[in-house]
Amino acid sequence: MKDGDVGEVIAERRLVLTDDPARDVSIVIGKPVKADDTGDFVCRFQLRGVDRVRYAVGVDSLQSLQEALFLVRPVLHAALERHPTLRWLDAAEGDFGRDVSSDRGATNSQLAAWIQQALLVFIEGHATRDQRQLAAAHALP
Repeated sequence: MKDGDVGEVIAERRLVLTDDPARDVSIVIGKPVKADDTGDFVCRFQLRGVDRVRYAVGVDSLQSLQEALFLVRPVLHAALERHPTLRWLDAAEGDFGRDVSSDRGATNSQLAAWIQQALLVFIEGHATRDQRQLAAAHALP
């Protein structure tokens, strides 16, 4: 697997930029893979067409997949700020389907949006370093 690649895609959702409908934009989730030296699992995901590959880590494949599904939401909302015409089907602005982050206790949409934005800031500031270390340490074929 090359850096910048999610590997084998196990889930995908096509999105559209209403001001650039010919542009190929989609959420892709890669198959979780086991890191050889730690035994943890890494699940790569990307908002293709507008963002880079990101990573979620878990103690097993299911946890890494759950974390990827949780982390994709703040990535989508950050992309929406940069690309306000980003949509899924004919849904309202910012509606990309069921919000799995609400399963973690968020009870109102404003609080959930704030938490998601704070999480993205954390990911950008901290996890990026870990992601580079993981990618270097666990270069996958």
